[in-house]
Amino acid sequence: MVLLPVLRVPVHEGWGARHPSPSVLCPLQSLSTAQPLPSPGPNASQQEDALAGTNGLPRRQVPVPSQAAPPQLSICAGPLDGGDGTSSVSDEGPSEESHSPEGLCQAPGPPVLVQKEAGGAGDGAAGGPWDPSVLPHPHGQPSKQGAWSLRRARTQPAARPDAYKHFTARYKASLMAKNVSSPPAGAEWLHLKAVVGYNGNGRANVIWRPDTGFFAYTCGCLVVVEDLHSGSQQHWLGHSEEISTLALSHDAQVLASASGSSGAASGCQIRIWDVPGGSCQQLLSHHCTAVQALAFSLDDRLLVTLGDYGDRTLALWSMATYELVSSAHLPEPVHDMAFNPWGAGELACVGQGALTLWLLQQRGADISLQVHREPIPETVGAGELTSLCYGAEPLLYCGSNAGQVCVWDTSASRCFLAWEADDGEIGVLLCSGSRLVSGSNTRRLRLWAVGAVAELRRKGSGARSSSVFMERELTLDGAVVSAVFHDSMDMGVVGTTAGTLWYVSWAEGTSTRLISGHRSKVNEVVFSPSESHCATCGDDGSVRVWSLSSMELVIQFQVLNQSCLCLAWSPPSCGRPEQQHMAAGYSDGTLRVFNVSRISMELKMHPHLAALTAITFSADGQTIISGDKDGLVAVSQPRTGLTFRTLSDHRGAPISTIRSTSKENGAFGVEGTDLWLAASGDQRVSVWASDWLRDCCELVDWLSFPAPILTEASDCSPPSLAAFCPWDRTLLVCAGLGPHPEVVFYSLCLKQVVKKIPLPFFAVSLSLSPRAHFMAIGFAERVLRLVDCVSGAAQEFAGHDDGVQLCRFAPSASLLFTAAHNEILVWEVTDC
Repeated sequence: MVLLPVLRVPVHEGWGARHPSPSVLCPLQSLSTAQPLPSPGPNASQQEDALAGTNGLPRRQVPVPSQAAPPQLSICAGPLDGGDGTSSVSDEGPSEESHSPEGLCQAPGPPVLVQKEAGGAGDGAAGGPWDPSVLPHPHGQPSKQGAWSLRRARTQPAARPDAYKHFTARYKASLMAKNVSSPPAGAEWLHLKAVVGYNGNGRANVIWRPDTGFFAYTCGCLVVVEDLHSGSQQHWLGHSEEISTLALSHDAQVLASASGSSGAASGCQIRIWDVPGGSCQQLLSHHCTAVQALAFSLDDRLLVTLGDYGDRTLALWSMATYELVSSAHLPEPVHDMAFNPWGAGELACVGQGALTLWLLQQRGADISLQVHREPIPETVGAGELTSLCYGAEPLLYCGSNAGQVCVWDTSASRCFLAWEADDGEIGVLLCSGSRLVSGSNTRRLRLWAVGAVAELRRKGSGARSSSVFMERELTLDGAVVSAVFHDSMDMGVVGTTAGTLWYVSWAEGTSTRLISGHRSKVNEVVFSPSESHCATCGDDGSVRVWSLSSMELVIQFQVLNQSCLCLAWSPPSCGRPEQQHMAAGYSDGTLRVFNVSRISMELKMHPHLAALTAITFSADGQTIISGDKDGLVAVSQPRTGLTFRTLSDHRGAPISTIRSTSKENGAFGVEGTDLWLAASGDQRVSVWASDWLRDCCELVDWLSFPAPILTEASDCSPPSLAAFCPWDRTLLVCAGLGPHPEVVFYSLCLKQVVKKIPLPFFAVSLSLSPRAHFMAIGFAERVLRLVDCVSGAAQEFAGHDDGVQLCRFAPSASLLFTAAHNEILVWEVTDC
């Protein structure tokens, strides 16, 4: 176990602002003070309030951009003296999961318990040289020579360039269901309230305008517009696939978003949004695989869209008519592009071995593109230019895949300066005034003083980079994929591949996590008995505890090199709030028990040889029942750390579900105080009555179902889902069992099926409302269905870019959590 230093916890109430933790272990405390946790008392609600650490405190305010000139900052290789955050060195070595930003004083974050476990769970070359004699023609009509180049490019395999700058959509096993019927406006049973997470797989997918406060980012197929002061969110739905990139017009009135293709028959979607109204104004389609970048012209009359390495198309759109006015096919991939802020109609692109300038020439209603290519000087030694930005006139900065920054004099069309800015590929460059920010796949964000570059330009080839120096350096939790800064460059928002959005203040010497979620698949959501908190676990090995009132991350338990596959929160135990525990099951067969109030791991057991796949507490919270992928069920006592019973009735098939509830002694003709079930992948469900204090366990019922009849599109069987009906405990509700897609209600008293509800697809997740007769069902076809079990009426909801592998009602039934891969959507139940 790694014990790391204490940090204070920042506050930001509101659904959108999350502050995932740095690598620390500290007592949970008020988010505005450093006072220790109050000692446990008899009042459970007071204890949970202390745990929340967010009640009655002011919202965190994002600083207003400074009007004064930015201060002169010295180079700092470590945290600032006197800061709250300190670096920590573990004898177990560094880890990306437990890594804290370096070079700046990191803003306080929620506590994290980190434990490291041993073990755990190629790009192609770029295309050939660009023939500068191939000139694109207006309206996408190439010459004969251009057409030949296009045929040659399409016959070659679309190998991904050796550049992390290129967007690659995460693999998805399913497609969006066709003919999804949305409920009538104003009559929806669910309202999307919050999205937890940021898509670190995107590129340039963060927008921030400090002057207006507009802040937007992407999560899956959603555009999330968030108020950084209140944390309230708007959600712009429309894309069916993962969004790759965003662009905001210069007048901040129009936002463009692009998503990838959903199949061979459909192309990419480019949506044009009206920012004040939050509505989609137009849908554009031209590119076939993915959109690498978007850019508005200086007067916002044109939008340029750049296809990725598989598309290799540059398209020009009129924002007045939304028509395609010109397009060009590219012989090789282009990594980035930007409009010249001084020369009207000039677009700069970077790629393999050269800087390419496109000149937009307008004759009446027609716009043509003329190209000019500037090769990289051999003395620079940069093979690929991967990023670019314009500086003071006439300077253009370009980053390379080898870590150099090259400076071009656009008036003389020559590269006159280069320096080693990083050890890896530079994917992000931003410049304003005399300061330049670079971000790379080495996780480094660097601030450079480049005020002397304009003078060096006059020296031509004799210019030396010694006058360029690094003011600050920050190491983040992943490769830098998005960044936007205030004009003064003293503050900005940065996105990483870890799925984190950082607020960086060079002037204050701090970095603060604004948005973050799980970086890989979310496997479970559970709730505290009082519903003040929820907890999530994922393949990234983390268990995260959130305040339900604000969706603020307050605690994180981290196990390195393992996946956390299942999670359970202990039920109320004798009115003792200090007994609030969580049991988590991991891919190495271990079971860990965490004390939530004390922020500690109290127990680590190894009851299974295979990965744990399901877990639950007994009704009194004194026993843990767990199942693994080999079909074994273990019964353990956390108080003693012993596993005292093993059941092998489901051996050979993974346990997909374990549920437990209380029962009256003698009910169903058997003794016992608990009723629990286990469902396995062999289409069987067993129901048991137990009294673990007396070491008594008796089979109540055994259900076997025929195998599902799968379509050709289905490549695997659906999970076996079962639950006790919350409004009638004598009923079992099962899905994914049997030959047809349906939900089955089985009476334990009558020993027969009493009701069936047909479904359009096989369910992959299931949850029943504890109060209303509602049932939430998630499908691999990216659809969430809410069913009224009394009337049989149903409503379907989109918004996920992958199969809905998880849905869970909160105990009060006022909220519904759903998850698709690492995206968590929080829905408000409006009719319960």
